[in-house]
Amino acid sequence: AKEPRFLWHDDLGVQRDPCYLLQFTQWAAEHGLRYLADSELHTMLPENLPLDSARALLAMKLDRLETEQFLDYVTNRSFRCSLLVGPEATMADRLDAAAIRELCLGRALHEAPSPAPSGGAEAHFRTADGAAVTLRGVPLVAFLRVLSGRADGSTPFGELLTSAEARAKRTFTDPEQTQLAEDLLTLYGRRQIELSAVPAAPPAGLAERPRLSPLNRALARHRRMVVNARQQSHRLAGTEQAFCGLLDGKRTVAELRASPEGRALAGALEPFLASLARSGSLA
Repeated sequence: AKEPRFLWHDDLGVQRDPCYLLQFTQWAAEHGLRYLADSELHTMLPENLPLDSARALLAMKLDRLETEQFLDYVTNRSFRCSLLVGPEATMADRLDAAAIRELCLGRALHEAPSPAPSGGAEAHFRTADGAAVTLRGVPLVAFLRVLSGRADGSTPFGELLTSAEARAKRTFTDPEQTQLAEDLLTLYGRRQIELSAVPAAPPAGLAERPRLSPLNRALARHRRMVVNARQQSHRLAGTEQAFCGLLDGKRTVAELRASPEGRALAGALEPFLASLARSGSLA
């Protein structure tokens, strides 16, 4: 069952004109606009389908737009976040992995215990939902071990590369760095790393007067959730939801602790505030 706001805005809204991707791109072209990509890269890649489905789709020899349209059919996709560009924009035929060297990376994998030592050439990781991932190759393993050890946020590629080379106790050759960038692009397409244009780091400590953004206070009040700096949602327990209403920047930690909402959290108050700070949920 849909919530009332979805029924009102999606199904009964004045602007309600569903279309297929190929129709959308044709209409955009009539206004001098071209389809660049979807905002979520992993939805564009056949290799993220089950192996047999990916092989069948690739065997059809479709162009890029047709491939994406068929991906919508196969995955029963009903909503897109499409990016358009004007006629003056230049568009490459393929993704350029070298561009990753100019970006910042965030972790989406956590290293798992290894059943046996591999000399740094193989490592085991887990995704946020617990899926196992095995990575091979000294540069990639060293790089991902450094990245997975970082706190939430994003770090420039060059800084991570320097730390990875220090971990591997050698400088990676140009071909190795080229392959590393290709491997990282593959991981991004699988949502196993995150990319951003600017670095970001969680605050070094908790502010004297912790504050949630107005958006997060509204989400806590109406949706019983907050979002972090990576736009991931976190469901709140009832005591946490009530406590979040106090995080407007007007109260010290001591005052929060003495409040009825703070006393209800008891010993979980400081860990809860620390988790909000580490995730970037606090303003």
